Amino acid sequence: MTTTSSSERPSRAAARRAVRAEMPGYKAAAELAESGALDGLFAQIDAGEI
Repeated sequence: MTTTSSSERPSRAAARRAVRAEMPGYKAAAELAESGALDGLFAQIDAGEI
């Protein structure tokens, strides 16, 4: 019987993140955020304009 340590097994949170990362909406939101396309909108929200 082979056992793996807890550091070798992905945590439940890591597993959920991996599943979520494959969701189309999550991918689209991540791509928008990474591209900087939402920076202006976020700045307006932070300034209380929206």
